[in-house]
Amino acid sequence: MMKTSWFGLGCLIFLVAAPCFGADIGMITLVDGKPKVLRGTAWFNLSEGVRVRDGDTLDVPDKGQLQLELTDGGAVNVVGPGALYAASLTPRDAKQAPLAELFLTRGWLKLDTKPPGARVRIRTPLGTVMASDATAVMHLTGDAIEMFVETGSVKMTEATKPDAAGSETKAGGYAARAAGKPVESAARAPSVFVATMPRDGGGQQQSSTGMECRGCQAESRAGSSSSAAERDGKGKGKTKSARKNMALAVGNPAQVAKSL
Repeated sequence: MMKTSWFGLGCLIFLVAAPCFGADIGMITLVDGKPKVLRGTAWFNLSEGVRVRDGDTLDVPDKGQLQLELTDGGAVNVVGPGALYAASLTPRDAKQAPLAELFLTRGWLKLDTKPPGARVRIRTPLGTVMASDATAVMHLTGDAIEMFVETGSVKMTEATKPDAAGSETKAGGYAARAAGKPVESAARAPSVFVATMPRDGGGQQQSSTGMECRGCQAESRAGSSSSAAERDGKGKGKTKSARKNMALAVGNPAQVAKSL
């Protein structure tokens, strides 16, 4: 028992404080469930305060989540089942902000970045999402990628094409791409996208995962605008702030009322 405890403590110290060969991508500031990190050839349990390095693979189980705050500003939140590979962080230079390169293989992801924070590029097998001053949520399955832009503008391109070839989606808009088809856009997020967002058992989009929905503006007019689910208020200091900052608002209650 004592050996096991010392081993677990040693693993945590290794992840939090030990020097690593990879460059620093950011820090884990929120953990729910039991997400893990693959570093080199070994798996470790993740906890708040762990530094993420390029080359790390973050695995989030079903109903779990993690939030990664990037070293130069901005954050991403992943809700499981999902997996995220931390590819690289290009340093800031005189001409442009740093660029965080991440690879999502499955799951729900929310990104939030604004100058002077890092630009964020999320690569997937079906498409690439690029943002420098925006908040957006995306969902990746085996045959489709979907994205809703909460604020700012985000560019989505096919995986095999350069970033410049992508189409830009502005706040309130929705973009998606199915396997073998081009990127398509719409003025609103479709009802099926809203309905399948992570929930907390009660019909409202769940607050504890950072995927909260405040008055979803969907194609379906069956429901009226709804008020936001209150934050659970758990956690202290930086973690509590992180939960609040990553709360998702799909659309806007006033906009929904105007469209009905």
